[in-house]
Amino acid sequence: MVLILSGFAISGHAAVRNPSPLYEFSRKAYAGDAQSQYVIAVDQQSRGNLNDARTWFTRAAEQGHARAQFCLAEIYATAQGVKQNYSEAAKWYRRAADQGDADAQFALGSLYEFGMGVERSFTEAAAWFRKSAEKGNPVAQNSLGMMYAKGLGVSKDATEARKWLQLSAARGNEDARNNLEALNREPQH
Repeated sequence: MVLILSGFAISGHAAVRNPSPLYEFSRKAYAGDAQSQYVIAVDQQSRGNLNDARTWFTRAAEQGHARAQFCLAEIYATAQGVKQNYSEAAKWYRRAADQGDADAQFALGSLYEFGMGVERSFTEAAAWFRKSAEKGNPVAQNSLGMMYAKGLGVSKDATEARKWLQLSAARGNEDARNNLEALNREPQH
């Protein structure tokens, strides 16, 4: 048994100065606390310990920790210490997206847009982009605007496209500003 008192770990008969500010998180992580598991995973990832990071993200994600689910999906989508696996990424993005994580909603929409790990569906892509865009994600706002501009998964609607592109551009998204300029150069019918 280990007891923490004012930065000292007391185990058995010896008192040792707590060697890491993550000690308490580590103790809680091993006890099953999802938030602590997530903190340890982020720390391990920042140190380049990708296998340990994946292990801790998985433990937290399996308990329903949305941000850990998103991070685990990113690991599979970007092949961080694992073979790239878009199907596995889609599974974890969906779990986080279903909990309202705007980044996961955008990422899942992107997978649907390009048919990576899921069956290609512009309708699904637009629906996930909208959920993320409504939460203020400027990249999703740009993507949704372009779906409206092109009529992909939604009815073609230049007014709706401009609305989303303007919101994104107002948040500093250069791509949205460029897309808005291009849309404004098109002849209006």
